[in-house]
Amino acid sequence: IALLLDKELTPDQIRGMLRLKQVELHRQLEEGQARLTRIEAWLQAFEQEVTMPTYDVVLKKVAPLQVAQLRGVAPSMEQLGPTLDRLFDQVMGYISQQGAICTGPGITLYYDTEYRERDINVGACIPFEGKPGDGEQVKVDRLPAVETMASVVHHGSFSTLNQAYNALLKWIEANGYHISGPTRELNLEYERGGDQSKFVTEVQFPVEKR
Repeated sequence: IALLLDKELTPDQIRGMLRLKQVELHRQLEEGQARLTRIEAWLQAFEQEVTMPTYDVVLKKVAPLQVAQLRGVAPSMEQLGPTLDRLFDQVMGYISQQGAICTGPGITLYYDTEYRERDINVGACIPFEGKPGDGEQVKVDRLPAVETMASVVHHGSFSTLNQAYNALLKWIEANGYHISGPTRELNLEYERGGDQSKFVTEVQFPVEKR
């Protein structure tokens, strides 16, 4: 402003100087916003670390298991729940029609080797006793034995299940293992439409030493 008052500048010169200042201020705002975004992300990560529950990772041997399974693809993470509900309903209906008996919790298999937001390949499995054959869609399968299964148990809503996954994946990486098969989720305590704070889910990763 002092420069504008002290010198006799043409309108074009004044306009050019103001535009340069405008660009400079916009750049400062963008840099400040970027710094603010980084600080907010760091705060969020810190708060998650502080509030994240402690998970005890257990290594165990898992025996082979006879299941009725129906595979499908969830179009997106938002559609994962409805997709699994539909698949499990079909498997349960098939077991009932065949006169078989469910012998354990529902198991979700995740076949993708990497995390995906879309087109998620899943399998809905229910252990059973009986001798039904394959249906048109539901197949009788045998989940293989796993010599070393890394697992954690999560108490609470599915919306916070990512905490269990993060804890288990960090442990696997830190202890020199790699994932060697489909991820399994066991619904140990679950009621559709029930109180999710009472849900109990076991997350399992088949692993091998690097």
